[in-house]
Amino acid sequence: MSDGDDSQGGMQQFKPLRQFGMPMQPQQPHIEHGLGSGVIISPDGYIVTNNHVVNGAVDVNVTMSDRRILPAKVVGTDPLTDLAVIKVNATDLPSVPWG
Repeated sequence: MSDGDDSQGGMQQFKPLRQFGMPMQPQQPHIEHGLGSGVIISPDGYIVTNNHVVNGAVDVNVTMSDRRILPAKVVGTDPLTDLAVIKVNATDLPSVPWG
């Protein structure tokens, strides 16, 4: 058989996309966005969310109900219970009592 067909079942051989000696294109950084929810548990900005929401995140931002976007830092995580605590720099936030 010709044209790249092989003799075992008519499978085609594919030519590589990159030929030797040709420069590779620089890869673009992989940016991924995710969404999640959380509960503000203290007026000074502690928020409980799911661990899978923040797991591996480089930057975490919280969008408040008034559309403010606040940067947050991950305070602690527990993969076993899928819980995480994050903190935003804000005060007098409406919160749900914890406990």
